[in-house]
Amino acid sequence: MKETLPVFKVSETTKLAEIIKSFENSNTDLILIDDNSVIADPHLELLFDYPRSASAALVAAFKDGDTLVRQNRIASASSAIHRVTVGNRKFAGALRLSQKQREAIVAALSGAANSGAKGNAIDLALVALVRAAIQVDAADIWSAPFTRSADNVERERVKAEIASMNMAAVRLKMANRANDGFFSVFVLRKFSKLLTWLAVRIKATPNQVTLLSFAIGLYSAYLFSRATFLATLVAATLLQVSIIVDCVDGELARYTRQFSKLGAWLDAVTDRV
Repeated sequence: MKETLPVFKVSETTKLAEIIKSFENSNTDLILIDDNSVIADPHLELLFDYPRSASAALVAAFKDGDTLVRQNRIASASSAIHRVTVGNRKFAGALRLSQKQREAIVAALSGAANSGAKGNAIDLALVALVRAAIQVDAADIWSAPFTRSADNVERERVKAEIASMNMAAVRLKMANRANDGFFSVFVLRKFSKLLTWLAVRIKATPNQVTLLSFAIGLYSAYLFSRATFLATLVAATLLQVSIIVDCVDGELARYTRQFSKLGAWLDAVTDRV
């Protein structure tokens, strides 16, 4: 984790006014983390290292949870005095405040602070953002445990469980998107995960992988133009290889957190050729 963003630790005694002051004094996005939260580094990286144009909150799938997510955004949140009607996520106690929404965030948090609402400041902050219709993206936690608990024994148990895990394997699993189409998830990405691990080992960059996929695709097109049985068979095979390699650039970018405008442009352009 690069940890280039400032962190504000939120305790039971923290006031919203303190969060507002810290956010206003910062030139970059601000990360709020509950003192009672234990979260694995790969999950925190979703807030720290991923390029974001809006605020974001760490959540985990949870039946009858305290947070509602719709279309990858926080639609409703809870606090000591607020409850969601139907929740499908649990808030992990980590929130990124985006400077791109600075004025709206300050206004929303100031309104909540002036209302005298009681409860944990990080919960009140999330509720205030959602009720002010400020976009808060949902960053989903999976593949590793987390807890948000005042029980020290529970926090230590989760810390020990996280410490026993292979975080490289967790990052690779998280990079391998599980929300694609059926064929992509159960066929293409089974192979792409192996190639992504190889790319990590040889220190390849996402842009290099994008260009390799493009080159394989072009050669496949050339073989199709030959119109012989053997050439067509090889071309069809190479086309599938090209698609698999095309999955790798995004997985590699997510694994290494190497994101760039050039990479996004290359990926978009080569996908459309």
